[in-house]
Amino acid sequence: MSSVSTAVIQLTRRCNLDCDHCYTAPLGAGRDPTLPGELYRPLLDDLRACGSRSISLVGGEPFLLPQLPLRIAEAVERGFEPDLVTNGSPATARRLEECAAVGLRRLVVSVDGLEAAHDAMRGRGSYRAARGALERGRALGLNIRVNTVVTSRNVHEVPSLVAALASACDAHKLIYYTPSGRSGLTDWLPPSRWLRFLADLRATVPADSAHAVYVQQPYTEVPVADTCDLRAPFVGADGLVFPCVLLFDTPHSVGSLHERRFAEIWKGPWPLSRTYGHCIGYAHHIGTGVEDRRAGEAIFEGLSLGCVLTCNKPATVAARLADLRLPGSAS
Repeated sequence: MSSVSTAVIQLTRRCNLDCDHCYTAPLGAGRDPTLPGELYRPLLDDLRACGSRSISLVGGEPFLLPQLPLRIAEAVERGFEPDLVTNGSPATARRLEECAAVGLRRLVVSVDGLEAAHDAMRGRGSYRAARGALERGRALGLNIRVNTVVTSRNVHEVPSLVAALASACDAHKLIYYTPSGRSGLTDWLPPSRWLRFLADLRATVPADSAHAVYVQQPYTEVPVADTCDLRAPFVGADGLVFPCVLLFDTPHSVGSLHERRFAEIWKGPWPLSRTYGHCIGYAHHIGTGVEDRRAGEAIFEGLSLGCVLTCNKPATVAARLADLRLPGSAS
């Protein structure tokens, strides 16, 4: 059986926000947006059998799920240390206390800008709601991480955001924007602009900052296709299994939990080919297809930008900001 390093499990597609850059496409009529427990529990068992101890529980918005404390408890009982990813607005003190009581230790809150920019992307009042969730999580002693998706709309103020949230979180993860779901190329940040942003950020954030800043480490020598082994599946709330989060809501599901258990699906083989030196998820989301090498290279400007799933693991393909290696840099 193929191993699994980490997995992203979408507990529900329900959400109280309608973010411009969300990776989840709008729900179609008649679709059940919640992963049922009778599929979730065997999935956890199979993931453990595949060697995984790391999972992220995502939405939609997980705090809209009445059974959320139960789902966390079921994961903890099986030896997982789940990350819970939220926009923060439904994360009331009572709900957070319920989750902490059953073993939640890490809370991940999405914050995509200072108040005006964040609210423009996620809805009025959402920034203050996210900050409230950070404060309540801190008060409970949870490990707190902030996720920020860096786009052309917010790139100019991300350094100020990192500074503003330095005392509110243990780590800050900066994610290169990938057009997917309901989002498109409008907010696309060219790779060369991303690299300039990283260089500028490193110059403005103190190396001895009390909290860790993590970013995707650009690949400059080793192609993604030679390092990605597709061991980080995404399981949608509808039970569809994808070999990577960046393939979610594409035609490239490798199976459904409604038809087979995860362990059977994960054995393969999959009708999925590699890209020519670029991440297959990025290639499909920008519409080039895996066979169109020249178009993919043109859009990516000859650069591969690292893996979104591993940018909180500085020993692997991503780096802490202070240790970031950039093309043309001696560091």
